[in-house]
Amino acid sequence: MMRGKQGILLFCSLLCLTGCGIKIKDPDCGTPLTSVIPADYFEFIGSTAKEQAEDLKPYGSAKVLENGDLEITMTKDRQEQIIRLHQEEVDEIIDRFLAADEDYTYLYVGVDNSYTFGYSPDIDPMLQAQVLYMVPALHTFDTMLTTGNPFWQIHIKVVNCETGDTVAEATLPEETLTFTAEDWQ
Repeated sequence: MMRGKQGILLFCSLLCLTGCGIKIKDPDCGTPLTSVIPADYFEFIGSTAKEQAEDLKPYGSAKVLENGDLEITMTKDRQEQIIRLHQEEVDEIIDRFLAADEDYTYLYVGVDNSYTFGYSPDIDPMLQAQVLYMVPALHTFDTMLTTGNPFWQIHIKVVNCETGDTVAEATLPEETLTFTAEDWQ
């Protein structure tokens, strides 16, 4: 008898860990929540809805829509798991960014999804790409996932930490963030 109870407990635990079958409303695992991530977001991150659908399969269901958007259905617990993973990655990137130079600065205003990065023109190009694109992309994805609102906008400002001058500023996706070596002068 004890073995049967352990088997049922294990089975129920596995159901919760796998998202309760996602389509079933279950008070122990949460109600499935659906969000739509627009195709232009995937263009911004250099990916496709199809690629992201594969990555999200362990967390819930993901379906590519005819217009290229991605419809995601998962429980709140699964959303929170993704957000924790993303926040750990963001924290790691920002820690490396701020440790790279004592004059580097970072300001994030979540309500506006606005970022100001202060750094010098000799920043490591990989680190620059991570702070300018990966950090805002992860925050934006998490916001769309949890609010269900597919509208996204990111305001990014790059400041020369040596002079205090604005190097570049843009609101994505309407604008493009571009700058050259001359913009640092």
